[in-house]
Amino acid sequence: MAESWTTSLWSNSIFFAAMLQR
Repeated sequence: MAESWTTSLWSNSIFFAAMLQR
C-alpha cells in the first residue's frame, strides 16, 4: 500500500513529461 502513492506520482510524472514533449 505504501507504493500506492509512489506509483501515482510516477504515473503523474510520466503524463506531465509526455504532455510537455508533445
